[in-house]
Amino acid sequence: MAVTVPGLPFQFCLQDSASGAQGFMFKSTHDAYIFDGIASTVTKITDTDYPAVTVPGVAFLDGYFFVMDATATIYNSGLELPLSWNSLNFIQCEAEPDAGVAIAKYQNYVVGFGQWTTQFFYDAANPAGSPLSPIESSTIQVGCANGYSVVQFDDKLVWMGNCREKGRSVYACDGSMSPMQISDPSISRILNADSLAEVYSWGAGFNGHSLYVLSLVTSGITLVYDFSTKAWSHFTRRVASAKTVSALSQVNGVATATSTAHGFADGDEVTHSGAGQAGYNIATNITYIDADHYNYEVAAATISPATGTITATGSTERYFDLTYYANVAGKDVVQGATDGIIYEVLGTSYQDNGVSIDVTGRTTIFDAGSVDRKAIGSAEIVGDKVAATALLRWSDDDYATSNKYRKIDLAATRARIRRLGSFSRRSYEIRHTANTPFRVEALEIKGE
Repeated sequence: MAVTVPGLPFQFCLQDSASGAQGFMFKSTHDAYIFDGIASTVTKITDTDYPAVTVPGVAFLDGYFFVMDATATIYNSGLELPLSWNSLNFIQCEAEPDAGVAIAKYQNYVVGFGQWTTQFFYDAANPAGSPLSPIESSTIQVGCANGYSVVQFDDKLVWMGNCREKGRSVYACDGSMSPMQISDPSISRILNADSLAEVYSWGAGFNGHSLYVLSLVTSGITLVYDFSTKAWSHFTRRVASAKTVSALSQVNGVATATSTAHGFADGDEVTHSGAGQAGYNIATNITYIDADHYNYEVAAATISPATGTITATGSTERYFDLTYYANVAGKDVVQGATDGIIYEVLGTSYQDNGVSIDVTGRTTIFDAGSVDRKAIGSAEIVGDKVAATALLRWSDDDYATSNKYRKIDLAATRARIRRLGSFSRRSYEIRHTANTPFRVEALEIKGE
């Protein structure tokens, strides 16, 4: 398949036709194709009246495909003729004189997103020109900051909005044409700080949750909104990274590894292999010493020093670069933007391509209503009992620094640690990296 501008992302739109035609249209901002589901053929749209450059998105309504260009002009194909386009078949988004940014379908409407406004259109069955007419009372004084942020799923339309006064925020139409702002000030600050040079988004419902996933590649962050809990979270993905271990020895069950510029952080899960003594070849959470050294626990009887060609495989954290979503035969699948691998999203899988999914939870700062020093006798994780270890650390200086992680056995009757010292103001961080489920109800703190 030849494309005019390689590398541009494609959007897909199903053809639900009364004529019995089956297939879909897929397009970038410079190319468009029709897949015929009956003949199993792919045909490029070459009609000279098809706009040379379009904004992200494509919509299908009542037998017509619709695209939009940067002048906020919406063009449509012929009725049941997706390869046929006429330059006279168009309608303008003209509620405000702003540029076109994206187009989408929502319920039984075509939605045109401008830079500062959003307009809804319905099929008026006009005998000439565009079949669409605007719903005059439905124009929204919120535009779209980036066309690739627009997602329609589960009777929802979600996008990164743009307002002259408030800047960027995330908005959603959920069952109506009245949008609600779903981003809080902290999320809006992240959106306004990004260059929007590269943006991915998708939405899906699984395991009882409806999620809107927004990746800002320049900032290296993926923001996820859960419509079920009405909460934002931060998704990351860890990718395997192998390092050479030049020296490895142990004293009293604590192994010290030397690996130049290893890049691991405190608490990272690292898999060791290649040592002539099997006791060193384990996957475990490490304790950071410095840029070239770290510790991990081994059996005290393990012969020291280790021999062999030793490798330490950890992982590096990046934004959640699983950025293209589809539901195929009842399966939720996503594609990696950088590796091209197709992954199935499963609620029963706790690894991603062999790398354990890293979960981190951080509390707000706690001071018990005073600046007096408080002594903590124990901290207990209340949650499911699983054969795994969780890590706990804390910060007493408003997140600036933290102590080293301490391990908590999640299979223990009381999954807790003792002697947590004293503090005036403290926040806690829980981390889980094992290939097991992890569900926590609370972190219970008790004084001495």
